[in-house]
Amino acid sequence: MRNSKNTFSIGWIIAGVIAILILRRVLRANPAASTGASIFSILLITALVIILVVIAATVLIILLVHKDDKKVVKAKAALAEGKTEQLSMVLGSYKGRYGIGSIAEIASRQVSNIEKKGPSLIGLIKEKFEEGSMSYDRFQVPVSNGIDTVRENSLKLATMLEGFDDQDFQKLARAMETGEYRHDLIDDEIQKERYLIYQNSLSEMERIVSTNERMLLMLDRISVELSKLQSNQIDQDGSKILEEIEELTKTAKYYQSKL
Repeated sequence: MRNSKNTFSIGWIIAGVIAILILRRVLRANPAASTGASIFSILLITALVIILVVIAATVLIILLVHKDDKKVVKAKAALAEGKTEQLSMVLGSYKGRYGIGSIAEIASRQVSNIEKKGPSLIGLIKEKFEEGSMSYDRFQVPVSNGIDTVRENSLKLATMLEGFDDQDFQKLARAMETGEYRHDLIDDEIQKERYLIYQNSLSEMERIVSTNERMLLMLDRISVELSKLQSNQIDQDGSKILEEIEELTKTAKYYQSKL
């Protein structure tokens, strides 16, 4: 749809250029119009230059959009093969879509966040504790599980976003809000049930991003605690945060098994 609109716009621009060139030729051929022809000719040339610049800019934008679309297609294909390096891009590709745009935007940010902070946090644990020690394992295991939980949640969310028909949901939501669904040929109860399915799906996606956000917050708190730690002893606050991470990881695993 967008491509056809762009093509339609370019067609009108080209038609405008041709019309200007024809008009200019007519004015040149008419001696009576010679007095103002030179001034008008300058104006026409200026207009032509502006139109050509607009055409060039439009073509460039179209090429860039197609380039981004190809990147997303490749990223989705890689994701289907289990490669998660471009997960943030895949999630971000759903931004702007009805009902799920804000969820996709948050999820994309969360993945970028965990990809940046995760390795740094694991590195900080290695700096503070000797690998293989009880203190090291006490931090490393729940933190790694927490990082994996955010990734796994985000992978599940990407699948849900791909399967969400935002255009159908938009039409159905409008029909439900205005009451139009009562006056069409489709059974009212069927439409109500479909609408409820969409709402439940959105609620589940919101729960996933909420869980991820809470996990990211706790990982940030652990990072702060580690930075303050002067010895290999875990204080009460650090132990409590680790317990919260472990509990949240278990809860996330439980919900993932139910999806």
